[in-house]
Amino acid sequence: GWDVLTTMVLTQSTRGDHKRWNSWVVGREALSEVDRLDFVEMVEDEKVQYWVNRWETDNTSWHKDEVNPELLKHSSHLLLKNPATVLLPLCGKTLDLEWLYNQGHNVIGIEATELAIVQFFKERNIPHKTSQLQGQGKCFTKYQSLDERLTVFLGNIFTFSPEILGKVDAVWDRGSLVAIHKEDRPRYSLFIKSILSDNFRILLDAIEYDEALFDGPPRVITRETVDTLYGSFCNYEILEEVDRSKEAYKKNPNLKWFKSVVYIFTPK
Repeated sequence: GWDVLTTMVLTQSTRGDHKRWNSWVVGREALSEVDRLDFVEMVEDEKVQYWVNRWETDNTSWHKDEVNPELLKHSSHLLLKNPATVLLPLCGKTLDLEWLYNQGHNVIGIEATELAIVQFFKERNIPHKTSQLQGQGKCFTKYQSLDERLTVFLGNIFTFSPEILGKVDAVWDRGSLVAIHKEDRPRYSLFIKSILSDNFRILLDAIEYDEALFDGPPRVITRETVDTLYGSFCNYEILEEVDRSKEAYKKNPNLKWFKSVVYIFTPK
């Protein structure tokens, strides 16, 4: 609600890169409904711009020039048929897109940063076409391989119409749920749940560390968070826990421990 939005902006406005949000913190009676919608859109744009800036300044330490080892190891849990329709939300230019595509699957990515998508198709040398489409009042660009088995949509996942995707058999959530703000997690999970086929699978690479020492991104996804977001909807189990403390310590010496927790979600 509006109280949540105001609180969020008050919190965020203490950070240097969100100073201009202060001008929006006014009494609820002072804003018309149109103003409130403009406010929400502005907040969304700020969040997207953060990631655009990261890509434009080549500050993308999460990107790896290899296929994710957790995907390779656990793909049999995720992919029950071939071809499957697989979604990678907030995909960046991950090589996982190409790997899944080369396995014969129909692959869909959603990414808010155009530079990441352009670099992906150029660096992977995948001939493609582009087209425009509408999603909840927003214009999206669709980048698609010529055989139409690999598609990456440019736009904000929160203004994306689920109807555009249809149903997907599998979701590979690496670097997506851990990237978004905590207050956005419920609507993110609602979006994911709305596009799943009956016999779906979700593979989630979650992160755990001491939040008192670092607040992300990537953000902590606790077992309680997983249960809150998905527990009433599906079954889930932990496939693997990977200690990444040494790798994390090199990037942030404050982190004394850091681990990846891989979940598989299945229908109830």
